[in-house]
Amino acid sequence: MSNPKHALVLIHGIFSDHNTFDDMLKIWNARQFINECIIATFDYDYWDKIENNGDGLSQVLDDWSLPTGVDISLICHSKGGLVARAAIIKHGSKLLRVRKIFMMGTPNFGALRPAQLGGLLQITLASARKIYGIFPRKSGIIELTSVNKAMKEIYSVGDKSHATSIEYITVPGLFYDDERVDLREVGVEWTGAILNNILPWLPSASIKIERPHDGIVENTSVRMDCNDQLEHEKRHCLFITKFMNPRSYAHIWNDNHNCSLMHTTIQRNEAISLMIAAIIEEGSVENWWTNLSLQDQIEWQVRPVI
Repeated sequence: MSNPKHALVLIHGIFSDHNTFDDMLKIWNARQFINECIIATFDYDYWDKIENNGDGLSQVLDDWSLPTGVDISLICHSKGGLVARAAIIKHGSKLLRVRKIFMMGTPNFGALRPAQLGGLLQITLASARKIYGIFPRKSGIIELTSVNKAMKEIYSVGDKSHATSIEYITVPGLFYDDERVDLREVGVEWTGAILNNILPWLPSASIKIERPHDGIVENTSVRMDCNDQLEHEKRHCLFITKFMNPRSYAHIWNDNHNCSLMHTTIQRNEAISLMIAAIIEEGSVENWWTNLSLQDQIEWQVRPVI
């Protein structure tokens, strides 16, 4: 590739690896711009602490020899978004090429219950015909039961201002809306009969979490613009008037697509994959939105409103 235009780094979540993005990469094959980008993956030990994972990502990005003028977008699923945020907060002064972070189903303010995490483990492994009955008490997983506390520890040794000029885009799965009753009633193609057989026995089957959610992470946990009392690196950009321009945060969903997505399927969805590719190609969420057709602007929802 003689003149790459951009570099993309794919960062997986827990109980996963870079293969979780295989479908996204196949969908991107039709996009010429994406084919002119450098695409890399970052595999990490998700059992380890978020901060340590962020340190590892920072080191890899800092050591990456890219051509002059090539910017980086981090495309993250689940815990991967927290890893990206940790890298920017602690080491942003060395990562000036990072321009965007996409976070699909990232529990930015979550307090995931151990039962939810155990359920996610079982569901993730269902299609591989494996069932694990023991849930390891590893720091990198247990941290997800109190994300706010984990991030505060990272803030204490980092600098939230590093994120000011980086565009954050959060994307939720909204499978469980107000009308959805039970996963077993609607069926899910990606796990087929295996998932339907094990669901009645999963600890997550009886979990009551705020709707809408993706089966594991609540929409209000993914979003960063809901509560001006929550401390995070985008708070000033969202709630303090003098910092609100240029736009550097967006929460994006489409009722025709996101409402069919669970936590383990967001990163595989065609519409979401193409939306991410288009934003990278257009350069910003605002440019992407401006160039959408009127019909597409009706279907796609962006908060804060453009």
